[in-house]
Amino acid sequence: MLNFLKNIVKSVSKYKEETKNNSTEKQNYSVDFQFKTTGVTAYNVKRAKIAPKIFYIDDDLFYIRTNVIKIREKKKITQKELCTRLGLKSTSFISRLERGDSSKITHEQVESLAKSLEIDISDLLIGYIKA
Repeated sequence: MLNFLKNIVKSVSKYKEETKNNSTEKQNYSVDFQFKTTGVTAYNVKRAKIAPKIFYIDDDLFYIRTNVIKIREKKKITQKELCTRLGLKSTSFISRLERGDSSKITHEQVESLAKSLEIDISDLLIGYIKA
């Protein structure tokens, strides 16, 4: 299995190197696996047309929610004002996030929140921020 993983890394690295000069396309990669009861039998490195969405759930979502509340209150920004900065017409997104009614949030949404709050994205993703 270790040799198999090394081969994947080599293949992805080789593929990245071969396509390095093509700057007009996104450099996203995926690996397809074919599993059987005896183990991994084949792999194929290919270019992904659409980058997969990254979702934050559970503890990460809790930290994001907590940090949004603390930062928003510290900067004296209302939910409505934050939604306006995000380009949203209603406050339901922020309201649901802060109440804990959201089960997940995408990385793109976290980036937008950080930009709207004028902070670094890492400030939303780390543990508790001391108020």
